[in-house]
Amino acid sequence: MSPADLAAWGLCLAIAAFCVAALPGLPRNENWARTLVAGLIVLTAARYLFWRYTRTLPELDVGLGPFAWAWFCLLAETAAFVELVTFMLVMSRTSNRTPEADCHQARLQAMPVDELPAVDVFIPTYNEGPEVVERSILGALTMDYPKLTVWVLDDGGRDWLREFCDRHGARYLRRTERNHAKAGNMNHALGHATGDLVAIFDADFVPQRNFLWRTVGFFDDPAIGIVQTPQHFFNRDPVQNNLSLQRCWPDEQRLFFDVMAAGRDAWNAAFCCGAGSVVRRKAVDAIGGFPTASITEDLLTTLAMLRKGWITRYLNERLAQGLAAETLEAFFVQRQRWCRGALQAIYLPEGPLGSGLSWFQRIMFFPFSWIIQYPVRILFLAVPAVYLWTGVTPLVPERAGETAAFLVPAMIMAFAGMRWLAPDTYMPFLSTVASVFSSFRLLPTVIAGLVRPFGVGFKVTPKGSLTAGGQVDLLTLSLLGLMGGVTAGGLAINLMPEWRILSADEFFPYASGWAMLNLSIVLVASLLCFEAKRHRNEERFPAQDTASLVADEVRRPCRILDLSLAGARITVDGQLPDEIVLDLPDVGQLPCRIVRRGTGLICVSFSGLGEDLIAGLVRSIYGAGRSNAVDHLEPTEVVRSLFARFAA
Repeated sequence: MSPADLAAWGLCLAIAAFCVAALPGLPRNENWARTLVAGLIVLTAARYLFWRYTRTLPELDVGLGPFAWAWFCLLAETAAFVELVTFMLVMSRTSNRTPEADCHQARLQAMPVDELPAVDVFIPTYNEGPEVVERSILGALTMDYPKLTVWVLDDGGRDWLREFCDRHGARYLRRTERNHAKAGNMNHALGHATGDLVAIFDADFVPQRNFLWRTVGFFDDPAIGIVQTPQHFFNRDPVQNNLSLQRCWPDEQRLFFDVMAAGRDAWNAAFCCGAGSVVRRKAVDAIGGFPTASITEDLLTTLAMLRKGWITRYLNERLAQGLAAETLEAFFVQRQRWCRGALQAIYLPEGPLGSGLSWFQRIMFFPFSWIIQYPVRILFLAVPAVYLWTGVTPLVPERAGETAAFLVPAMIMAFAGMRWLAPDTYMPFLSTVASVFSSFRLLPTVIAGLVRPFGVGFKVTPKGSLTAGGQVDLLTLSLLGLMGGVTAGGLAINLMPEWRILSADEFFPYASGWAMLNLSIVLVASLLCFEAKRHRNEERFPAQDTASLVADEVRRPCRILDLSLAGARITVDGQLPDEIVLDLPDVGQLPCRIVRRGTGLICVSFSGLGEDLIAGLVRSIYGAGRSNAVDHLEPTEVVRSLFARFAA
């Protein structure tokens, strides 16, 4: 082994030792530690890329096709490195605004009511059913803030919704011209509302009672135009549900809302995400209302305000919960809208390339991830298959033996560093699976969004459409099957001497390992194409509430183990008739029927609840901030659940 090889492998061992011995002890919430880890990830990746440019490119005499393919792959790796650098820039910092929110809340609650800012609450709605939008309206109405007006902005023209608002005290608005979708709907409402601030909730989002106490105080700083809170979800998204990871893997958006958004906030580059935000009315008026040029008005609102001197602040607290995409159809409708909206911004004067922003702000708001992630994912799936069938390599085969010395340190640092930076939202293999699964459906949107960004209307994410199971995403499954079949076929042929296409070279072992990794990714991603059944119409929330059961005029103490708008699981002693009443403090007496019995345990479903009792349950469940989310990622449990999913 040459001195250069010894140095390269010595570096690999040093990085591994750092990740094992030093990394776990670093203070994750200190920016110097995050900068150190993010910097090491970038440096090891840059070392690998430098080796690729200086040692691995073929000469033109190998033929135009192999020469072009090698350069194409290298440029894709360069693009991936650019995305990595911008991602690590975000991850290198974090913020914690909770102490500020504590001070603001105490100050606001000590103020006379007439001195508090008045808040208009906007709930834009289009086609959501009563089971979705009524819960949101009731939650908004029960917020604990003395100067608020709830406005239901109905672009669906539904009389039953008007009647519901009238009964409960919400203001109802309906417009005759439904142009510019959600942004147009809110702009119409601005002509009626007069508050100092506007809080925005999608029709499926329910705020906690203290939402406004926690957010309004930030506007004491005249530089703040928007306060954004994270979007949490009380149901399981398709990745969790279809892979049977409901209890051990967080929803797909947690990396952004729990980690990245706080990092952007630390750089003063947070942006409005719509639901769960509060905006300064003066700032909205100054930019001419909510922007309508893009189908994602929230990002443009941030950029338009930024140009006027107002920034967005991010408070990373669970203050509202909504519905995650419930089906694969809803998942892709939502992601395609986000993708196209981000790409539209590139072409707009209000976007990141328009005038009035610094270069740093342009970098932070440019949609590198949307443009780069999906084509690069598919290309990296294709590289070993192309080699196995044609012998065309992404680098000079004679240099392949050096690959491990440069690639392994970068991979160790990237995977270990990301697990440290985002321990409860990231696992290398499963995160890659989710990205690959999305790539085949979102790559066409990326291409169309770059070539023809406009001309596609706003599509509302379907909500309240729980699947009974059995549906299959045949398009994605077919594309994954094609990629897996081509890769497996090339691997099988070249492992059989009598059929082998390739002559032995140094790249073959790397390509074979790469191909097997790709096959495992494709296999797990294929499981995502099968819509799993959801067993409950209402999500249940863990509870430890003391209550009482009333049966035959006898009251018995009990304890609630979990609770939903539809029923509860309860521990209680003794025999009970089928029809009983649950007396839940701060809610009332809930008529219910026992649907399952166990030793000291019953499960009940509620029946015939009036609107007052439903409002009480909404206040007790959503307003009180109960959570059924996966807050801690346990890798061993994820692996066990995946194996169980394969065995099912």
